[in-house]
Amino acid sequence: MSMNPQKPSLMQNMNVSRKKTFGKPTSKSILDLANMTGIPRMPPIPKKVPLSEVSVDPVPKVSEQVATPTTVPSTRFNPFFMSQKDEMDGSIYYDGGHIRLIYEDGGPDVFDYDSLYFSFPSENAAKSAQLWVSNQTKDQTKKVHFNEFKSEFQQKGYCIEIPKVKLQEPIAGIFFELIVNGNNIIGSHVSRGGVVPIATDFKYEKMDELYDTVKNIDWFTNEIIKQFMNSGLTLSNVLESLKLMYEKKSPLIAKLFEFAIPFFTDDMITKLIKRFFPENHFIGEISKIKDQFPSLEQQQLPECQLALHTFLTSDFFFGYPTLDGIFQINDLTDPQKFIDDHINIAYFCRIDSAMQENSIYFMRVIGYFKNQLLQATHLLQDMGLNPMHIAE
Repeated sequence: MSMNPQKPSLMQNMNVSRKKTFGKPTSKSILDLANMTGIPRMPPIPKKVPLSEVSVDPVPKVSEQVATPTTVPSTRFNPFFMSQKDEMDGSIYYDGGHIRLIYEDGGPDVFDYDSLYFSFPSENAAKSAQLWVSNQTKDQTKKVHFNEFKSEFQQKGYCIEIPKVKLQEPIAGIFFELIVNGNNIIGSHVSRGGVVPIATDFKYEKMDELYDTVKNIDWFTNEIIKQFMNSGLTLSNVLESLKLMYEKKSPLIAKLFEFAIPFFTDDMITKLIKRFFPENHFIGEISKIKDQFPSLEQQQLPECQLALHTFLTSDFFFGYPTLDGIFQINDLTDPQKFIDDHINIAYFCRIDSAMQENSIYFMRVIGYFKNQLLQATHLLQDMGLNPMHIAE
């Protein structure tokens, strides 16, 4: 990708404002499993492990004092500004990191890293800078000082730097994070939103609680889903079993179990697995192969099998468990029925731990549960925030 950034107009109208009204390949045994009655289950480990024998990650160390109401501003965080898109709050930025709020691709999260902040006049210009960072940091033995970025972009007038101070006015343009470790660049991120000031009615005294709650939600959801994928138990059973382990260890974690009970169910995760699978795109690609080989005789040709194998092993399935060896030639006649029969819990459980971090599919499913948990706490509304609204 080659893009030439344009110089920004510092007087550009960003049209971003703070809204004051807030809304409260596969073995035969696996194929046999897919045809079983009831909810199929295909754990990514060869033998199902009793929940009592599955390793449990330690609860993250966070302050238990946040349960006590306070009106004293946080001494741990001093927010500079927020990102916002379509008048919905995305993340809160402070020295040393940021807290992401409601977000479809992964849910709320805490990012504990340092960044320099910039604004570019367009998304193409920002992505051009992101490509430059990617190329410069490919060799991990090479150190790239952040001044090299400033010389390449800021000093040539392609962007402006956003100071680490409490903003009073929105900053026009596309928000760009240059992630650094000391003086050296380690990555970058182009935001979906723009930069706006912290709301005047923002509850600074709840920043500690927000940080700890999001940390707990991230750990809690990942732990529940990990045990669900490895144990063969229903999601509700995993929730009940782990509740007995943790309800006396951490009051903050214990509260999350109560919030989770209504929607941490097998019915819900089954709906999400189907919702976030790219069904229309998949059926469209299968239809193209069927159009090339319309008759049953043509579909038995090696050329048809090769075309199907090529698609099923293509980048289309990056971050998704493979369907190569599961989808058969006779499935060409009814790809919708194939999806109904095979895109299920067993399919989702084939996303192993090595794949999860880079799987947008996994992140969207787990992100739904994280988003629901954070919304259930009502903390964002209590802080005067207007987060993104996620469809049920």
